[in-house]
Amino acid sequence: MPVRTPVPAVLPAGLTQETPIALFVAQHRHPPDGCPASSGRGPLLLSRVSAATAARYGVTIEAEALMEGEHVLLLVVQAASQEAVERFLDFLPGPGHLRVLPACSAEEAIQRGGCGPASSPVPGAIR
Repeated sequence: MPVRTPVPAVLPAGLTQETPIALFVAQHRHPPDGCPASSGRGPLLLSRVSAATAARYGVTIEAEALMEGEHVLLLVVQAASQEAVERFLDFLPGPGHLRVLPACSAEEAIQRGGCGPASSPVPGAIR
C-alpha cells in the first residue's frame, strides 16, 4: 500500500491531492574519476540533490548518503512514480549507473508478511 504524505500547498506538475506517494531507493554508482562530489563539482551536486530541486519533479528526499570510498550515492525518496525519480536524477554524470527500486518501510513489510513485492489480494481469496 503506497504511503500517503502531507500534501504541500503548491503541488508539483501532474500531482493531485489524491496522488499516492510511494517509497523508492535510488543508487548511483560512478567511477572515482567521474565523482560528482569531487573538488570543483561538489557545489553542482549539492544544488541538484536538494529538497527544492527534488520538489520540482514531485520527489521528496527522505535520506541521502554517499558511501565513503565506494563512489555510491544512495537516496531514499518519495514520489508518485519511479519515472519521476529517474527524471529528477537524470543530471547525474556518466559514465555511471543509476538504479531506482521500489521500496517500503519495515513496518509496511511486516504488515504485508515479508519483504517480497507487494501484491494485491485476489478477489475471493482466503488470507
